[in-house]
Amino acid sequence: IRPNIQPSDLFQPRINIPLGIRHLRFLRRQFQGEIILMAGAYNAGARRVQQWLKRYKGFSRDRWVEAVPIKQTRHYIQRVSQTNGIYRLLYLPSRHRIWRKIPFVPSVPPLQ
Repeated sequence: IRPNIQPSDLFQPRINIPLGIRHLRFLRRQFQGEIILMAGAYNAGARRVQQWLKRYKGFSRDRWVEAVPIKQTRHYIQRVSQTNGIYRLLYLPSRHRIWRKIPFVPSVPPLQ
């Protein structure tokens, strides 16, 4: 990646994607891979997440997310967490007992 990137360069996938990956790797290290914290930091900044962790120390992660004072960030964290859960169910089914409880329902052609 070039060191002198212009703001307009960020719209180019060949630049934007490697930068995003680098940033997510940094956040993963900083927050020990906790998706909720990574999503909050990606959206609102790592400094804010650190402040919220101190302010809401002892909160469960669910309660912590609900306490995030920025509505847009709170919703972003919820959406990322929800989507992560869905992908984990779809692509790591052997790790989730829920698949054993869901009955198989064959697809039915749509009504005409």
